[in-house]
Amino acid sequence: MKDNSLQPEIIFHIGTGKTGTTAIQNTLHANRSDLQKKHGILYPVMKSVPLIGTKKIPANHCAYFNTITNEYSEERISTFSRDLDDVLRTAKKKNAKTIVFSCESIFQRSKVLPPLFSNALKDLKAEKVRFILYLRRQDLLLESAWKQWGTKNPDYETIQDYMGSRHVQNLLDFKSHLDRWLTYFEADQFQVHTFEKSHLRRKSVIPSFFQQLGLSDSTIKSLQKPSIRKSNTGYSDDVLHLLRLYKQDDIHDNTLHKLLNRALPEKYLKQDPFQNYGILELSEREELLEIYRADNQSIANTFFTDGREDLFLDDGESLNKESNKNQSHNHENELEKLFPILLDLFIHQEERLRRIESRHRKIFSALPLPKTAKSRLRKFLKSL
Repeated sequence: MKDNSLQPEIIFHIGTGKTGTTAIQNTLHANRSDLQKKHGILYPVMKSVPLIGTKKIPANHCAYFNTITNEYSEERISTFSRDLDDVLRTAKKKNAKTIVFSCESIFQRSKVLPPLFSNALKDLKAEKVRFILYLRRQDLLLESAWKQWGTKNPDYETIQDYMGSRHVQNLLDFKSHLDRWLTYFEADQFQVHTFEKSHLRRKSVIPSFFQQLGLSDSTIKSLQKPSIRKSNTGYSDDVLHLLRLYKQDDIHDNTLHKLLNRALPEKYLKQDPFQNYGILELSEREELLEIYRADNQSIANTFFTDGREDLFLDDGESLNKESNKNQSHNHENELEKLFPILLDLFIHQEERLRRIESRHRKIFSALPLPKTAKSRLRKFLKSL
């Protein structure tokens, strides 16, 4: 595209993980058509994304960014530049004023992606580029990461073991990543937010995010909101501890989590995304936050103009009061705790099955078929 003055703004939602990214992506995906037609916001489908074993359109762009841009090279720059140009052309055809990409792993891949992004965008003479980033307090992020990835990993039996891993250190070191990004982009191109109730609009990441796309409050309220069961929700304390019993070679395989999200009664799902798991002891929490205190203050000074003394504003004491409440677990009674959960799971699924069967009977009885045909069809269905 030669006339870059007519180019739409490109927005990269770059993370971080465990800050409501799945909810944001599912909402973008569910409203993909209306966002483009009514508001000029293109949430593109990447043509070169590898759809492994499925033709289903991904709800986010992680499959693309984790493969097409998995290393820094002239070939990767050329590929990314070409793909971006295709998206820009699509945006022009659809009269889109804004293009949104979303992938929570972009931020942490700061050794590869900033120079790759910078060069590809320069090739296209793309000037209107913005990054949206959410950060979560390191102790709370660690606990959420333990639930998502650490409990699956056979190398770690406890969160204390997991805390020293390279994966966690890479996850929690916000400043090192931001410093690398700022080598190639300006600070005013970043909209940095903290994932905490006191900071987010209406205490939710969804209105906070979509307001930055220029949508009004009334429009945001009218967006189709996917079920909590489609988000990467947390679990009750007992379920979280039991997850440690099931280890996996691939910590990014979420098959079990998806099953639990679908199958468990809602009382086992974490309803408040800001709720503290309370896994770390108070002393561990304070020690971890002290490690990143100076870095967090530096980030606050760079990206926030509200004069805040700390990057994270929510009252740490009120959160820390929840610490230690979950420390009474012992391994001997974990199997005993498993049985009520399994029984609830089976009962919940039985109730769902009965509701489905009831709906099917109503549909079946309304079919305009002779009794003989219905009888044969009923026998056939029972044989399946």
